[in-house]
Amino acid sequence: MRFIIGFGLFLFLSPAGFGATPFCSLVVTVSSAHGNRLESQVSVEESGGRVTERETKPGTGTAEFCDLGIVPVVVKVGDDGSCNQVVVKEVPLRWNETFRLAVTYEPDACAPDIARLSVRTCAVMLRVSDAKGTAVPAAVFRGTGGSGEQGADGYGRLLVRLSRGRSLLAMISAPGFKDAQVPMSCPRDLDYGEQTIKLERVAVP
Repeated sequence: MRFIIGFGLFLFLSPAGFGATPFCSLVVTVSSAHGNRLESQVSVEESGGRVTERETKPGTGTAEFCDLGIVPVVVKVGDDGSCNQVVVKEVPLRWNETFRLAVTYEPDACAPDIARLSVRTCAVMLRVSDAKGTAVPAAVFRGTGGSGEQGADGYGRLLVRLSRGRSLLAMISAPGFKDAQVPMSCPRDLDYGEQTIKLERVAVP
């Protein structure tokens, strides 16, 4: 009886333990929005915390990660902190199957004035709206100390450049709204940031 049980167990386990066909767990292909294959940095983080990094192959835009497990992973295309980095979470993996992940990546999509600023300056985008969150496209920014004057775009946005270590008291105004004073400074350890300004409507008599 022991011989029969042991032999049956051996037959059950042997396909997974002996002669298993090698397979690659994950292949990542990186392309631009126009379909051009790109050379870029790709990293894969497993559930246990292990991180594997690869450069995509020239011409094919592919990076292979062949020794992964079967638990979903996180895939990052582009370096941490870089502009327009792509992060794909919960990428599924299966035993004895290759999962092929296609990623569209545009590393140069960020505007030059925001992506890489001088180390002595930063940029803050102001988003001006009313109390309900509706954009105020007629908003005008006036800065102290010669910071100039500029109007918002059709979505109530405007970009302000600041010197690091300098604080600025700005005035935001728009027809039909009360003026608002806005203290501004560079975001801590960042080249750029965003700030939302809500204007109060003038009461109509």
